[in-house]
Amino acid sequence: MKPTIIEDEIFEFEPFEKDGSELMAAEASWRGMAEEMQELHYLKGARFIKQLKLIVYYGEFRLVEGETDIYSAISEQSDDFDNLINAARKAVEHGYRVYILPNPKGIRTADYNPGTLARSIKRFFELNPYAREVLVYKGKKELSVMRKSLDDVNFFRTFIRRYIK
Repeated sequence: MKPTIIEDEIFEFEPFEKDGSELMAAEASWRGMAEEMQELHYLKGARFIKQLKLIVYYGEFRLVEGETDIYSAISEQSDDFDNLINAARKAVEHGYRVYILPNPKGIRTADYNPGTLARSIKRFFELNPYAREVLVYKGKKELSVMRKSLDDVNFFRTFIRRYIK
């Protein structure tokens, strides 16, 4: 095996031949759902996305019965399951595939402070130049925040008013 360093990670490659060409293959290491999810607390940006993709790929997700494009790694007996499914259905309506992750500490879905949420949305748009819209679900209400709304000097006041209403 030949160790190779890529992005601060060491992979062991196993050479094999196919059609006279030497190919190298590596498999990402999987430490289990709980450990892989713990990593999310310390990662940002591309590394955070890479970790989420690893969890989705290797995690034990099952299609939620009676749903389309909603996969879950949690039990239907979870206190938050109905709320999570309702939010997931709304995302699926917009063309997304949803993966519901377990909550190892048993913390219920967060109730966000609207000011903090507005700042997080602004920061999301700053970090993701191709994002056009953020959808916020509060109960059965859907708030659409378009990138161009950040140009308004009253963005925070307007968002908070819409969120609380």
